[in-house]
Amino acid sequence: MSDDELKALAVDIDENGQLEPIYVYEGDILDGRNRWLAMTGHCSNGRRPKLEDVNPESPIAFVISLNEKRRHLNESQRSWAAAKALPFYEAEAKQRKTIAGAEAERDEKGHIRSAPIGALQDKPEPHRATADAAKAFNTSDRGVQRAKTVQKKASKKLAAAVEAGALSLGKAEQIIKQNPDKKTQDQRVAEVAKSRMVSRVKGLTGEVEWYTPRRYLDAAVEVMDRIDLDPASSEAAQEHVKATNYFTREIDGLRQRWHGQVFLNPPYAMPHIKNFVTKMITAYQEGEFTEGILLTNNATDTAWFHLATEACSSICFTKGRISFLQARDGELLEKASPTHGQAFFYFGTNQSRFCKVFSEFGTVVVPLALAEFRGDAALHPAYPEELTA
Repeated sequence: MSDDELKALAVDIDENGQLEPIYVYEGDILDGRNRWLAMTGHCSNGRRPKLEDVNPESPIAFVISLNEKRRHLNESQRSWAAAKALPFYEAEAKQRKTIAGAEAERDEKGHIRSAPIGALQDKPEPHRATADAAKAFNTSDRGVQRAKTVQKKASKKLAAAVEAGALSLGKAEQIIKQNPDKKTQDQRVAEVAKSRMVSRVKGLTGEVEWYTPRRYLDAAVEVMDRIDLDPASSEAAQEHVKATNYFTREIDGLRQRWHGQVFLNPPYAMPHIKNFVTKMITAYQEGEFTEGILLTNNATDTAWFHLATEACSSICFTKGRISFLQARDGELLEKASPTHGQAFFYFGTNQSRFCKVFSEFGTVVVPLALAEFRGDAALHPAYPEELTA
């Protein structure tokens, strides 16, 4: 962290306390160096860092388990990080192998016998370093090996682009294959960055393929038990969403009957978003489906947003913006944050479960629908007692 970032961390610790201890292994900081620097250099006088001694079997695995999920890495980044961590796993594997070999050479009295030259080298290692690294970063052995190869051949700019998530491993391999010279690789990285910046600007006027990150889909399944229908989808998206049924642009979900538990992330360009939101409201009111979750931007100035607010049971306004995914080079990678925040609309009667699950992502509210003042009970279900108490 920079000095300014350490000061900001110190302010947060002063206000909220030290939420995570500083882990110490054999007298050295294993995890929490920035917390140590912030607290000893910038926190209020008298605040003492909380330390915790640990003795993990694998120190590198311990650190990764604490930090990997915090980083929200994509598949290429996880493989890249695993390849960078591989030397640590190889050292641990070598140490385990040496210890195991020495123990195997003890005689019946416990004395170590002299092992023949090459005996330890021939003894199979039960935990391969690559497999351990891949497991720690939730990626594949092949992904680690691909990343290791790219790291050896890539220019600094190309390596930095993959590490930052701006390029996939597949695209990096393609650039290296076509351009072995590292100066040419740097030029290609610049060209790709410029091309994608143009695409991003075009996207502000109506890009429609924005995929929902896995954690929100998992939350929807936790609320509704499953996703029976994704009514505004594509073949590529279903490799990620895995709904029981889905409608594509060619099938046109606006003309179909909806059913079951519905998850809708509609196209965000007009008039598509208005049409899909209207269809969801109508289909729910007419009993086509029993439960649904709608994800949109929080465009509170639009008519369709207010229609959804009046018809739904609950709304979650997200803290911050969702980094949607886009298909790139055969992988789903994070896009830049959108210009709006987001909202999840829940249609159904299990508001308490929706509130419990989605409160992790932001503030959940039960709208006081205008329908109640109009006397149109069909537009809005009764509030559950546990939410009105």
